[in-house]
Amino acid sequence: SLAGSWPVAGVSSVSLGSSVSGIGSSLTATLVWLSPVEAVGIGSFSGSVSSWAACPPVSALGTGCMTQLAVANSRTARKQEPITPPAPPGKDLMLKRGNGGILPNFKFYYDFMLKSWKGSSSESDFTFDSYHQRLMVEFTPTPDLMFGGEILDKKYFETDYMLTSRLQVRWGRIWIPFDDMSPHNTFGGRINTSEFRQGNETAFLPDIWADLGIGFKLTLADSSAVSSELHFYVVNGFQEARGRSPVQGEDSTGTNAAYPSFDGTSGGAGDNNNDKAIGARWHGLFGRRFGLGASVYRDVYTNKGEESRGLLILGTDLQLRPTNTTEIRLGYTTMRVSLDPTASSKDSYMRGGTYAELGQKFGTDNRWKFLLRAGSSQNDNRVVDVSDKTIVGFTLLKNFGSVEPQLTYFRDLHQVPGKIAYNYGEFRIVTVF
Repeated sequence: SLAGSWPVAGVSSVSLGSSVSGIGSSLTATLVWLSPVEAVGIGSFSGSVSSWAACPPVSALGTGCMTQLAVANSRTARKQEPITPPAPPGKDLMLKRGNGGILPNFKFYYDFMLKSWKGSSSESDFTFDSYHQRLMVEFTPTPDLMFGGEILDKKYFETDYMLTSRLQVRWGRIWIPFDDMSPHNTFGGRINTSEFRQGNETAFLPDIWADLGIGFKLTLADSSAVSSELHFYVVNGFQEARGRSPVQGEDSTGTNAAYPSFDGTSGGAGDNNNDKAIGARWHGLFGRRFGLGASVYRDVYTNKGEESRGLLILGTDLQLRPTNTTEIRLGYTTMRVSLDPTASSKDSYMRGGTYAELGQKFGTDNRWKFLLRAGSSQNDNRVVDVSDKTIVGFTLLKNFGSVEPQLTYFRDLHQVPGKIAYNYGEFRIVTVF
C-alpha cells in the first residue's frame, strides 16, 4: 500500500554483516526515526527511534519489505495517521533490540474525545467518550519468527513464520487481507464500525476483521519499480444469525429465516459448521506512485446440519500518490448472499459499498494532514433502512509526537425512516506510546 511512503522524520542506511541470521551479508538496513504517533502500526517502542527494518533502502519509502522480519500482510504495509487504532503487526520490523537481545515490543493506544452525535434516543447528544484502549505486543524471538497480538480484548493474535525469503505462513486469529483496511473498513464514507450504528442497524463488516485460521503470503516482486504480493488463507468464517433479516416477515416473528451475521467471525466462540471460508488477495505497487488490489472471499454461514447457504465477497482497491504529500484511495466491494427461498422473499440478495479518500499533508515537517472522505454502502438491496448510508466528511489533524489532536465531521446524505442521526462531529486526542 502507498501510505507507507509518506516522508518520515529521518532515514539513514547501514550495511548489515553476516551476523544478522537469515538475512545475508550484502543487504542494507534502513533505520527510520519516527515519533510514536507517526510510528503507530510500525512499532515505536520508546518513542524516539521506531525500529530496525532490514530491507532494501527503497523499502523505507513503502515499496514493501521482503525480509524474513517483515510480517506479510498487504493491508499492514501502509502507514497512515492514527484515526483508528494501530494497524496489525508487520509494516516493518516491530521490535526493540536491548543489551540482552530482542525484547518484546509493547504499544498502548487510546483516544479521548468530545463528540456531538445523536446516535441513540437514550444517550447524550453531546458527551465525552473514548472508542479505543488498545494494548498490543509484538515479539520476534528469531529473525524468521514473530508473534503479535492485542492483549486486552484478544481481537487478534497471530504467529508469522518465514518459510523462505518469499513465502510466509501465519496462524492464529489472523487479520483478513481484504481491501486496504487499516485496520477498519471505510466503506460508506467513514470509519464503518459499531460505534456509529443506530436503531436496528446491522454491521457491514466486523470492526476488526480477524478470524481463527491459517494464511500464506507469497512475495511476487519487490523492487523500486514493482512490488507485488499474493495472499491465500483458510479461516472459520461468518456465522448464522437466524431471524436478523431486515425484510418484513423474515424476522423472528415471521419465518425466522437464516441470515448471516457480519458483526464478527467465530473468534473464540466456536465454529458453527464444517465448511471453511477461503480467500485471496493480490496487491501491486508500481513505481511507488500507483497501487492496485483485488480481493475475494467465499464462505458458508449456515449452521451444521442445515442446507448450506453461502456468500461471496469481491473487492478492488486503488491508491494514487501524485506527489510526496498527496494520496488518493478508492475502494469498491460487492457481496452476494444465498438465502433459503422457502423462508425468504428471494433466493439471494446483494450488498456492497464504496469509498473515496483524499489525504494531503502540509505545514512544517508535514505534521498537518487533511483527509476528505466520501462513500456509500447498502447492507441488503431488498430493503431501504437505517443501514444504508451515503456519507461525506473530513478530518484535520496535527502530529505533536506522542499526542495528536484531530477534528472530524461527517454527514449522512441518505435519509430514511427510523434514522435519527445524520451529522457527527468530534474533537479527539489520540495518544500513543
